Amino acid sequence: MTPPNDNEADEPVVLSATASLRASATVYGVLTVSVRRFYDQLLESASRLINDVGADQFTFCAAIALAATACEVAAGTAAATIAKEKYGSPTDEVMKLSVRTFDLGVERIRNTWNVIANDAVQDQAFWVEFTKHLDRRNSVVHTGMVKDPPIRKGDEPVGRSATKADAEASVDVAHQLIEHIKTVLRGHGFDSYA
Repeated sequence: MTPPNDNEADEPVVLSATASLRASATVYGVLTVSVRRFYDQLLESASRLINDVGADQFTFCAAIALAATACEVAAGTAAATIAKEKYGSPTDEVMKLSVRTFDLGVERIRNTWNVIANDAVQDQAFWVEFTKHLDRRNSVVHTGMVKDPPIRKGDEPVGRSATKADAEASVDVAHQLIEHIKTVLRGHGFDSYA
């Protein structure tokens, strides 16, 4: 449907719709649609976990893991989107990698991202903090503890409980990575990734 005066930005847009009850409505005004992507929602959830009353070490572990998941979803979605634009469909390599995860901390996946997105993500200012986040994520997911630096005592992992500061650092760097990914997407002409 095209607005009646699509060349005049100040004119109201008239939309008509017919519902199953055969009723119709005419709406005058400006329609703004806000799209919240799944990875943004995951990161918002991680932030809420950190600030929940009664948050404890287990909540902080969950926030760290959720921040990592948001990064993987954002990177996988972006890689598939860019590959589809460049090649007509997501490449086999992207599809194989994204079946399980799209963790930019894994060199093979990062190299695929770098080629598809024409972006050296590992050269970004946040990269060192991002790799620390990935270490935290791996520690809390596999042992329930933060190992900073990783320590082993025989076969037993030794570490400490995750703290609010750990979770905040993970969410902060996840925000930075996701904003970078959105910038890369916009650079490829996907302006809706604001």
